[in-house]
Amino acid sequence: MELGRVFGDRLWRSALIAAALALFFAEVHAAERSRGVGVRPNSAAETPADSGEGSSGGLDIAPLGGKSAPTEASQSAAPAPIKSQAPVRLALRGASADSALGAGATAPFEIVALTANPDVIWDAMTRDASAGGAMLAQNIGRSDLPALIDRAAAVRWLIARAARGPQPLRITPAGRTAKKGERVDIAVAGVQGRSLVLFCLAGDGTVQLLYPLGSDPPFVRQTEYRLSLIAREPFGADELISIAAAQPLDRLEQALRRLDKRKGAEQIVELISNFAGADAIVGAAAILTTP
Repeated sequence: MELGRVFGDRLWRSALIAAALALFFAEVHAAERSRGVGVRPNSAAETPADSGEGSSGGLDIAPLGGKSAPTEASQSAAPAPIKSQAPVRLALRGASADSALGAGATAPFEIVALTANPDVIWDAMTRDASAGGAMLAQNIGRSDLPALIDRAAAVRWLIARAARGPQPLRITPAGRTAKKGERVDIAVAGVQGRSLVLFCLAGDGTVQLLYPLGSDPPFVRQTEYRLSLIAREPFGADELISIAAAQPLDRLEQALRRLDKRKGAEQIVELISNFAGADAIVGAAAILTTP
């Protein structure tokens, strides 16, 4: 899936700039730059109707108003770094186990049988990668396997990190699956008065920055920040990650900008660990798009 971002209604009227911006990786004039989505954030002064907006192909971002207080992060122990986690279990279909497969991955991994409950399955014939019966990414070659492995380990870490004090993410439809052309609604709650960073970790390991972009304020005025997405190809799974903190997240934002539109899942764990801050809360939500 590709994510792109467009100007909100207020900017649209004043500047007549309505092109899709790189939702997760775009600067202000990137009309639909990412992997399958077009996004439009609404002006902070406007409060859009309370309808969810989703992810999968074309994004629409809209901050909402509200008065709820941010959720406090718990003080439980942090999840293990990516290099010390249990190995990612990679299974192969249509290819023989090879010591060179996956070489270069930062995360530990092992090649297992298809019947051994693998974390990721790679089909050498179709070049598809899947997990849990769902498509992760298409057109995956041998050279892409290290990024796929690191992505699986990073998502595992992010889910564990989010569990410490999860950032509420509301997704519609509830099944978090959208077919081509369908709309998905996502609202990031509890962000009023907090610094916010949003990014997407695509199925192939590509990092896409979503917020802040262009002239977006680093601190959110509204209780919720809303995303509207429309599914489009390339299809697959994306992990939407939100990070909110009382302190500025400018160093994290800058680091993510350098990764924008690049495969860098192996760096996500270190960046969040170093730059998110002790009070940061993390949210994670998976989005699947299909033809």
